[in-house]
Amino acid sequence: VVKTLTLGTGKALAFCLIFSATAAFAQKPTAMPGHASPVLARQHKATIPNAKYPEEAAVIERIRARFRFSNNGTSDEVQFVRVKIQAQPAIQAWGQLIIGYNSSTEKIHVDFVRVLKPDGKVVTAGPNAIENLSSPVTQIAPVYTSLRQLHINVPSLGIGDTLEYQIETKTIHPLIPGQFFLDWDFSRHEITLNETLTVNVPKGRTIKVKTANGAAAPTIQDKGQRQVYTWHSSFTHRPKPPTGKNGKKKKKRTPPKFPDVQISTFTSWAQVGRWYAKLERPQAAVTAPVRAEAAELVKGHKTTLGKVKAIYDYVAENIRYV
Repeated sequence: VVKTLTLGTGKALAFCLIFSATAAFAQKPTAMPGHASPVLARQHKATIPNAKYPEEAAVIERIRARFRFSNNGTSDEVQFVRVKIQAQPAIQAWGQLIIGYNSSTEKIHVDFVRVLKPDGKVVTAGPNAIENLSSPVTQIAPVYTSLRQLHINVPSLGIGDTLEYQIETKTIHPLIPGQFFLDWDFSRHEITLNETLTVNVPKGRTIKVKTANGAAAPTIQDKGQRQVYTWHSSFTHRPKPPTGKNGKKKKKRTPPKFPDVQISTFTSWAQVGRWYAKLERPQAAVTAPVRAEAAELVKGHKTTLGKVKAIYDYVAENIRYV
């Protein structure tokens, strides 16, 4: 069992247009400031088990995600996580971190992965603990060879320890030059005491911002030529699952929901349509080689159905797509 991370708890693979209740594209959020986190400047001792949550295998004490976007669509991200390990299942779940990224558009750097022992000792994962591997999806869809995963083996993790790690991701080739967008879902799978999301954007840039699912609205600060949005969240109580008349857990159909936070520089569907039409038009053009290939395929077929079937069979058998 390993902990799989998509950078940006929502670091979902999709970009969002926040224009109506149904607006949603998705991208792996990517962004952030600086270098060393303040935690690098001091030693931390592992804390005692959280008295409020003794039944939890792990308690996430801190999540801090910072995104910084530029007008050209490039971005920087820093994510810091601190987790208290309280039982054996947490060692299995957090003993290996798997972090996905796109090598054609992003650069990723592991600032640190370290284990803080109750006696004050700090055990840090070295370069040999990190493997850069192809994503499993490439086995069934080779076209996605740029999708990679960092597998990080967490050293000497035990009950009572505190795990800290910080990952920086820089988007150097934006999916859509001149535009940026972000999905984010706050942690609700494990008890989380303190989570902060900070998004730093160019001041004066028109953006759509949407907060959903009961998440608190952000504070907004102007800092020179930048505007900073900050969200705070915590998940400190697990709701009890509904039960039926016989006392058994009742299965409840969960309707699809939007991400907790969505940000996009696209402001209308018309704007998205113009972008996509420009992108799609040259790809859909019927070129001379395509016409020649089609003519060869339908040769000898006298009915429209026969011609369509010939082209269909060729595409199905010779063109791989996902």
